[in-house]
Amino acid sequence: MTERCQLQHLSLQNNDMPIHKSIPMEKLDFIELNLVKILCYQTPSRFYVYLRQKLDSHAKFQIELQRAMQNYQSISIPTQQYQRDQAVAAQDNHAVWHRATILDLNFNLKEVCVYFVDFGEQQTIALTNIRPLPQEFTRQPAFAIPCRLYDICPLNGTEHSTWNLDDPVHYECKSLMSDVMHCKVLDIKEQSCYIIQVDIPTNPTKYRQGTLTYSDKVNPVVYLQLLPDSVSTIERINELIDKAVQENKHNSSYEIGDHIIAQFSDDESYYRARIESYSDTAKTYAVYFLDYGNLDENVPVDHLFSYPDELKQIEAQAHKYSLENQSPQTWTKSVLPLIEEKQNETIDFYFINENQSIIRIKFSENDNHIYNNQPRTLNANISGTNKDCFYIHILPDSDTLICEMCELLETYKGEHQTSNQWNINDLCIVFDNEQEKYFRGKILSINNENYDVQCIDYGNILVNKTNDDIYLLNNDELLKQSPLAQKCRLYGVKEENQKKAIEEVIKNITPTENVTITVQNDQDDSSNPTKYRQGTLTYFDKVNPIVYLQLLPDSVSTMERINELIDNAVQENKHNSSYEIGDHIIAQFTDDESYYRARIESYSDSTKTYAVYFLDYGNLDENVPVDHLFSYPDELKQIEAQTYKYSLENQTSQTWRKSVLPLIEEKQNETIDFYFINENQSIIRIKFSENDSHIYNNQPRTLNANISGTNKDCFYIHILPDSDTLICEMCELLETYKGEHQTSNQWNLNDLCIVFDNEQEKYFRGKILSINNENYDVQCIDYGNILVNKTNDDIYLLNNDELLKQSPLAQKCRLYGVKEENQKKAIEEVIKNITPTENVTITVQNDQDDSCMLVMLFRNNNEIVNDLYQSDNDNQNSFIR
Repeated sequence: MTERCQLQHLSLQNNDMPIHKSIPMEKLDFIELNLVKILCYQTPSRFYVYLRQKLDSHAKFQIELQRAMQNYQSISIPTQQYQRDQAVAAQDNHAVWHRATILDLNFNLKEVCVYFVDFGEQQTIALTNIRPLPQEFTRQPAFAIPCRLYDICPLNGTEHSTWNLDDPVHYECKSLMSDVMHCKVLDIKEQSCYIIQVDIPTNPTKYRQGTLTYSDKVNPVVYLQLLPDSVSTIERINELIDKAVQENKHNSSYEIGDHIIAQFSDDESYYRARIESYSDTAKTYAVYFLDYGNLDENVPVDHLFSYPDELKQIEAQAHKYSLENQSPQTWTKSVLPLIEEKQNETIDFYFINENQSIIRIKFSENDNHIYNNQPRTLNANISGTNKDCFYIHILPDSDTLICEMCELLETYKGEHQTSNQWNINDLCIVFDNEQEKYFRGKILSINNENYDVQCIDYGNILVNKTNDDIYLLNNDELLKQSPLAQKCRLYGVKEENQKKAIEEVIKNITPTENVTITVQNDQDDSSNPTKYRQGTLTYFDKVNPIVYLQLLPDSVSTMERINELIDNAVQENKHNSSYEIGDHIIAQFTDDESYYRARIESYSDSTKTYAVYFLDYGNLDENVPVDHLFSYPDELKQIEAQTYKYSLENQTSQTWRKSVLPLIEEKQNETIDFYFINENQSIIRIKFSENDSHIYNNQPRTLNANISGTNKDCFYIHILPDSDTLICEMCELLETYKGEHQTSNQWNLNDLCIVFDNEQEKYFRGKILSINNENYDVQCIDYGNILVNKTNDDIYLLNNDELLKQSPLAQKCRLYGVKEENQKKAIEEVIKNITPTENVTITVQNDQDDSCMLVMLFRNNNEIVNDLYQSDNDNQNSFIR
């Protein structure tokens, strides 16, 4: 990256919004409020949004772009044909193509600094990863819309001041700005950046506190003592237990269900318990501890004591709760390690459902990734098929790995099993007579002396192989590589249709055809290799998912030598009167006043200070005076920089800042475990815990619901069982409502109100959607339907606190993967006719945006509404999801 582009990327200036010269900028409405979602937030003066209604069309546009670029991948374009501000297609680290404009070229380093117009980020990539953008893809406006907040500037600064990342105004805006919001356009700066005001939605939490006493190891279940009530109660219970133990009253035997006082084997203390079972062989009882939730399965009879009557009057203090949105798999892999750290500690939580059986626990300020997830997209080739599943090679990594595997197998010298005793699931080498090639395999079935063997790097099965065709897999190089084929099944497709799709379509896809995969559920990563390395985390980007590591153990002795040379140079006290950009020097870091190797990045003529980049750590210091810079010994020039820059796997800027950055910050200057994801070792996966798959892989969630209302292009649901009670409570409040009109008659768009429906003769909570003279269209926010042409006589003030504090009970939805025209058709022909009493099942594909969920809609007759409206000529259907 050149110095100019580096500063442009890092300084977060107010006035450096990329100008859309080649690709037009999307337009925001200057009159109506715009419903937007934050795409990339950097400062209040620099962030990017997109229009919610453009999401579906952009997804299809991206698929068309991937298709078009397949024809361009092998074309070599002379470097001189590229120029600044040119529109190009740029390939990211996951081999996915995006539209971009060139900000800066560096021909010597073979790199280019580009601005990705559809997600608002700047990156430096290899020149080999860009191609001319086909003309038809330059016409659609950029998905990312540059914005800045109106009348906000850094603390003690002006609108032209540079934002510091620790500025309290910047921090406050970052914490308040919602993912989804309504914004009003006030102005547009130089036709390249909208100046907006936003509505900051409030989202009440209703947290309670409890002591976490026990957690289930298999299912997402926890036991809590509720605070503050349990404190005095537990004290009284312990007093009664102490007296009972001193009285030393025992029975010779107990019945299942008896309440007793039992000694816990782990700490030898006494607690209230209930007999669960008896082992006749071990002569011990299994007991459940009423106030803590755990079991002890080996308690002898002499460790049990009689139960005083007063204890029988005190209810159990351990309350059992399920955790929101967790399957046993995500629980054991991702959440249980976090829970175990909070054992016996006070936690914050709130109830999710009316009967208070499901809770959400607060793990951190940014813990939405634990409860809400979204799919991820991959490019791939089909490598093999079986009856009910297919296998893929994930691009671009698999290409190289397959070539390496083929080279190893070509030199393989077959060695048979001497005992002829192969077992099911044994790994082996199998020879395919048809292709005359060796493959790594796994024994799937044995019939006499015939074997069915699966080729683990492709997925296909070779049937009726004999001992002559099967060899020992005894080569370390062949053993250490995990299977290269990833097993897949089509999401949301019935079993019989799954087999039909494989036989009729997938089986006929050639291995060279690139397909796009959207992963809906990849929590099972048991075949994922690890190959961990270690490094010291020296620095990380605050905006993008980038970290800087010193690799261990190599860097230890190198850093020692570097520090010795630095100490000598500082003692010699050699300075220059000035330095050029790009000069290597020794610089004193402002924060700790220590000296490190660095490179001059820029010079400020006003402050007479240099911005320097620390070669062995990855961070910048933007205010170093010339007398804090020292000459660079020749020996230091021979030692390469010890910090390496890596991107983190599967992270957007948004998931990085919201979920992963807080975990990374805890590991600053610590040793971390990681492994490389791609062949050129630019993307890594960091090990945060034994069960950290939730950070990298996500899955949808399933809800039961009723359809509560419909509009032209969306529908609304009540989520069961909670909504039933809440709707009843809302109806009771509205029945007693005494209408009060707006005295000024000045209703505005998005005002909340009470609206009277003459047809049903009922009041509803509403929101003003449109105003035409003195007629209003009002949406019933608890159902989703719209009452049109209401007059002032029908609209009343919403001034009751009980009615105000409850958030809308209707959740807006759209069908996932269905085109706009078919979306409207599905609502008109099917969804509109589903009665409010019919239970439907909703699988949420994307609910990062609280305002609208993209869903799969299942009816009780097993009909999938989405499938009915995905027409054969839909571009998306040409790709495997």
